[in-house]
Amino acid sequence: MPPADELQMLVTRWHEILDRVGQTAHLARSYLLDTKPIAVDADQVRIGFDPEFANEKDKIDYPHNKKALQKAISDLLGRQVNVVFSVLDAKSTLPGDVKMVQEVKNPAADDKIIPVLTGKSSFSAQVKKTWQKNPAVRRALEIFNGDIIDVRE
Repeated sequence: MPPADELQMLVTRWHEILDRVGQTAHLARSYLLDTKPIAVDADQVRIGFDPEFANEKDKIDYPHNKKALQKAISDLLGRQVNVVFSVLDAKSTLPGDVKMVQEVKNPAADDKIIPVLTGKSSFSAQVKKTWQKNPAVRRALEIFNGDIIDVRE
């Protein structure tokens, strides 16, 4: 498979990869939420960090976390690869920004189902602020010195 196709496959299946990483290195998944694969070579995959979350780069670069990510990616690609991290220069589309897909029937193609982009993921800065205003959530965040990294309803 050409590197461009492998990169597209990794981007498409990034959340699945993160879930596999999370099974081995629980905190690593949260550090990788604002990342995306940006390049694939014969023996290396480059992961880009959103500049806003560049501090997460140091947290994921521990051997246990890095090994879990390398294994998940290597298993998917069918070969051993090394993972390197870099901070993106400008705000790029990251997994949380990926548009959601809805399947609809295409009457022009004998009612075959086609994917249609429907809008952005529901998790945004506004959603995070709304949840942070909730007294119960705020108290939990204070008790555990936590942060909201994802909202699922």
